[in-house]
Formats: sequence, C-alpha cells, structure tokens
Amino acid sequence: MDIKLKKVSATNAKTHKPDLKIVKIIRKNNKYYIKVKNIGITTSNKNYLGVYSKGKLISKIKVKSLKKRFFNCFKVSFQ
Repeated sequence: MDIKLKKVSATNAKTHKPDLKIVKIIRKNNKYYIKVKNIGITTSNKNYLGVYSKGKLISKIKVKSLKKRFFNCFKVSFQ
C-alpha cells in the first residue's frame, strides 16, 4: 500500500514554515510508525496530521502541543 502523509496545519507566523515536521516513517507489515518533531522556537499548538492513500484522506490524527525540540510518535494501521 502506497501512502502519503500531509500535515494539515501549524505554521510559524513569522517564517510561514511548519513548526511540526515529520522526521521519520517506519513501516512494519500493515503498520506505519510516524515521528513528528517540533522544530519551531516555541511550544506548538494542537494540530492534526492527515494520512492519505491514493489521494484520499484515510485518517486524521490529533497531535497534542509539543515543546520546542520535543517529538511524538504515532502508529497508523492499514488492512
């Protein structure tokens, strides 16, 4: 299965660049592990991560606020 991930929101107002960045994706069978890191200079707001397959949104993951330089990992399962 070929999937694409898109960050739905969260930008830094001064630079217009995303504060949250997908830094790693690992695939194990039907599961994807996604690591999201706050690369901004302050704590990020709550956001959503959109998971797409063949151009269609299949999952929307809520990302809690993250302190600068912190990260969070998410697991997405497919069938």
